Amino acid sequence: MISQVNLHLLGVLISLVSVVFCSGLVNDYLSPDSLPQMSNASSFWASLLGFYLIFMLTIRSFSMDVIRLMYEMLWACNVAMLIAIYGFMTNRPRLVSAATMSVSIDQVMWYVDVVGFILSRMVSSKPVWIVGVAKYLVWPETSWG
Repeated sequence: MISQVNLHLLGVLISLVSVVFCSGLVNDYLSPDSLPQMSNASSFWASLLGFYLIFMLTIRSFSMDVIRLMYEMLWACNVAMLIAIYGFMTNRPRLVSAATMSVSIDQVMWYVDVVGFILSRMVSSKPVWIVGVAKYLVWPETSWG
């Protein structure tokens, strides 16, 4: 019998692999040219991101259970990191750009949210989240480990 944790882990892995695979298919559809070999710079960035991802997963695994860890792996920034690694490894700059843009848009909204929250806290007893993407920072169940 498969445990609930294993089912969650399997679901997350299938989700991540399918997102990366489909990203490659879309990229090939948009630019079907043959792909050149991976350059040294691409290899360096793919390795750096890969090591960072493994390091992040290892550190987080000490402070949270597997289900929570897999849930956090589905955040846009973590999925974008996998797509960027795949883009670097297969020399598909459009995938790297798409991953970078998806994180950039969210980061800008996050900064607007945090700055707005801090400023509204200075002038009001009830602070306001302007966008809402950083609201999780004040949730009691947010892990800081």
